Parts: sequence; C-alpha cells; structure tokens
Amino acid sequence: MPFLLDESNEMYNSDNYYFYSKHRSKVNKVASVWLIDLKEEFSLCEDAIKKRYLQDDFKSDNKRFAYNLKRTSNKLAILGESNSNAKHYGLIIAKFNNDIEKRIWHGYPADYIANQQDKPNDSILKEMIKKNLITPREMNKIKRGLKI
Repeated sequence: MPFLLDESNEMYNSDNYYFYSKHRSKVNKVASVWLIDLKEEFSLCEDAIKKRYLQDDFKSDNKRFAYNLKRTSNKLAILGESNSNAKHYGLIIAKFNNDIEKRIWHGYPADYIANQQDKPNDSILKEMIKKNLITPREMNKIKRGLKI
C-alpha cells in the first residue's frame, strides 16, 4: 500500500495514521525530522500499539501517546534528528500522538533530551526492558535526558 504524506492512512485497527510533512523537511526549524522512511514510521507506530507501549495524556481525556524504539546490531537506531535551537543530534525514540475521538495517530522523533514531555513513563521503559528493547542502563539515561 502506498503511503500518503499529509493525508490519512488506514492502520490494522481501523484507526488512521497521518504523516506530517513538517517532520520530513528541515525547512521547519522547530520540528524534529524523521530519518526513516514512511513505511518504517508507520510500522513503528503499529508495533507500539500492539505491544501496548501506551501512555495516557494527563492533560486531556481524549489523547494518549505510544512510544517505540528500534534496536539494530545490539544498538539503538537513530530514527530522526533534532532541529531545535541550532542543536542537531540523533533521536532514538519515536513518539506517536493519538486523538482518541477522531481515531487519528501521528508521530515524530521525540527529543527526550530537550523536552521532558517526550520521555516515555517508567512503566513503558520497564516493559521495553522486559522485551529486551532497551537495557536498564539505557532506561536510566533516557529518564535523565542523556544521550545514549
């Protein structure tokens, strides 16, 4: 199935996924930018939902988040790049926002180093350890906002 930028794409669970072009171009000097292709972005989101790496948004009853990472060759893959404050560095966490009522998801490379709200909660991180996606050391670095 071809994926469409800036349009809805149907997911396995009948929700829709929206690819934002602002996370595909370095023209926007604020938004982080994906380094992975659309297919992998979509797959990371579906995988995060299936594995229940989900977190409620305490500010809204209508929103929740999903998180995912990718491990290759015993190392966490860089999924995107920070584009804030002229600091550019690799980002390893994919964060997906869900509008529950509209059943729409979208995602971006999460800058857990600069933004507290981009960090997964402890229960998600512990579940990732159980599934050998991250190590306890990596979890501690994420919690403290340190590069891995």
